[in-house]
Amino acid sequence: MRKLIGFIATLIILAIGIWIVLAILSASQGPIPMADTAETTLTTQDAPQIPHLTYTLIPADSTLTWMARRLVGAQHTGTVDIQSGALTFTDTDTSRIFESGVFIVNMNTIAESNDNQIFLKHIRGKDFFDVETYPTAILDVQSVTWTGRQNVYNIAGALTILDTTANVTFPATILFTDDGATATAAFDIDRAVWGIVYDSVSVISDIGDRAIDDRIGFLLELTFVNGV
Repeated sequence: MRKLIGFIATLIILAIGIWIVLAILSASQGPIPMADTAETTLTTQDAPQIPHLTYTLIPADSTLTWMARRLVGAQHTGTVDIQSGALTFTDTDTSRIFESGVFIVNMNTIAESNDNQIFLKHIRGKDFFDVETYPTAILDVQSVTWTGRQNVYNIAGALTILDTTANVTFPATILFTDDGATATAAFDIDRAVWGIVYDSVSVISDIGDRAIDDRIGFLLELTFVNGV
């Protein structure tokens, strides 16, 4: 028993001695340095390269898909043709920056996935897009700004539907290549902003199940060739 007590006492004394040595070393060397956690900040110099000054849309290889729905019940999807489009850039002393862009949509080509002719006649009429009077919609692109995230850009522009022009902003993924560019974007607009208020809760609060969502969803899948 005395031997066991003596052994335990020796271990305690040894542990205390190690603790004292470590404390002395720690005090003399200062705190243990921590690993660097600095964040990497991307600058405009890291932005994707834009090889050409002009990118012209290839309408046959581009699609504009739309989605609309009632708040309860039916949902419709379809496409509408982009008649033409282009993006142009200009050179500064330090970089290549966006200059202008315009896209024209042929509203007479509104199509519905199930070819619902009753629906199409209505949506092309005066309650909605009145395509006979306003055969085109126009997106005037005013800025294309790199977000700092790979190939993602913020797009800002003025969208004209019917006789109303309103600002829109949305993110887009654009890949510029030596041959041209591709772009994809998904975003919503509020149709009431453009005065399209048929069966809208924004003007008829007690409309009930007949209400049509004011949001119209769009999916852009665009292909460009460089040059004019």
